[in-house]
Amino acid sequence: MKTIKKLSILIIIFCILSCSSNDSSNEDETKATVKDIYVCGLEQRSSTGKYIATVWKNGVATSLTDGTNDAIANDITVSGNDVYVVGYEENVNGAQVARLWKNGVQVDFVNTPRSAADFVEVSGNEVYIIGLLYENNSNVQKIWKNGIASTLQGDTRSMAVNNNDVYTVGIQDGNARVWTNGAVSSLTNGYSSSGAYDVEIKNNDVYIVGAEKIGNASVARLWKNGVASN
Repeated sequence: MKTIKKLSILIIIFCILSCSSNDSSNEDETKATVKDIYVCGLEQRSSTGKYIATVWKNGVATSLTDGTNDAIANDITVSGNDVYVVGYEENVNGAQVARLWKNGVQVDFVNTPRSAADFVEVSGNEVYIIGLLYENNSNVQKIWKNGIASTLQGDTRSMAVNNNDVYTVGIQDGNARVWTNGAVSSLTNGYSSSGAYDVEIKNNDVYIVGAEKIGNASVARLWKNGVASN
């Protein structure tokens, strides 16, 4: 789940920043305090056997759907006092339909069968969602900004928004890529297969984690502002 991946990359970033500032005094060091922990996913109701899209806040579960149809929550983000969750719910015909919930209430988003929402980010009043729509006999990745859809390139694996700039990362033509507001950049020289799997931004620096195949081995990679760490 993306929540876990976010924790992983943030730990990596924290370690890098800590190691690069060993000469700082103890007085300059700050400690982050985690106030609330949010997790999203699904629960199975024993009486019906249906999956219910669910959010846990500090271990307390809140159902997003009533169990009439199967549903799952794929991603969650918190902006101020608002909690945004995306996923999908099956309709009466068993087809997936993308869903957005804000503070536990379903928001009109996409009513198209054979769709799903995978990632959500919020910046100010802008809500960005990445998901799938079935078009022309195939699944097409889309990004919605406040409900307006655009088609994405490649196989997108994660998203981050900073100062109204939208960063997406993933795989295209077998290689790790990052897109900034739709403009693509390669993270490797393209001589070996690679992929970018998550992106986070801290102090305007863009951190991307992924992997690259070196010989017969898959090697973990961390890129800071497009440059691979050794």
